[in-house]
Amino acid sequence: MASALEDAMIMIKEKVQQFLSQKQQPLLSPTAKPGEPLAPSPSPKPRLLSPVDENYGKPTPVPIRYVGQAQAQQPQFRTLKDVQEFVQIAKPIFEQYGIPMQVAMGQFAAEGRLDGMGAKRNNFYNIGAFDSNPRAAMRYQTPEEGIEAYAKLLSGKYTLQNGRVENRYQPAYELRNDPAAMIRMIEQAGYAGDPKTYGRRANNGFRSYSDFVMATPEWNAQY
Repeated sequence: MASALEDAMIMIKEKVQQFLSQKQQPLLSPTAKPGEPLAPSPSPKPRLLSPVDENYGKPTPVPIRYVGQAQAQQPQFRTLKDVQEFVQIAKPIFEQYGIPMQVAMGQFAAEGRLDGMGAKRNNFYNIGAFDSNPRAAMRYQTPEEGIEAYAKLLSGKYTLQNGRVENRYQPAYELRNDPAAMIRMIEQAGYAGDPKTYGRRANNGFRSYSDFVMATPEWNAQY
């Protein structure tokens, strides 16, 4: 009886050793020859997180926006600090277009200098505004743009939003060698609007816009 039990234990021990020895052997490929280890599976391609084109693995290029690109296309809005800065910027522009400084500075004063509503929009001459709707005045990104718009307007080179060139001040521009005659012709062309408007603004009883302009200290100043 003891001998049979010992034989059974020996048999079980052999079976366990045989099982363990088989487990340590490399796995065989289903198509491999006996004794040939299973070849490792190829690594999968990494998953792309960005959109791809027809060529697998090549991400679609993303447009690059360089720092300062937007500023180059659209100037940053800025205004003037004082009248002296206005003169420094405006004088070469007026000289380029042949606008007398007397006329330009006189109208600058009559339209409110840097305290007027238009100055907050760099529209120192209230271009586009009406007596009934002063808020319709144009808005310019820089003082240079607003000043040059006035110079173009008087010299007959100002282009309206509809593409038409505004040249009603051309006859006044032809009188630029006589500033007093020029400002009167500017008034006749309709620059001032309703006389009552600038009469109240001037608060001094002037009945004509041109007299009001020529009475400003800026008209008689030296530049």
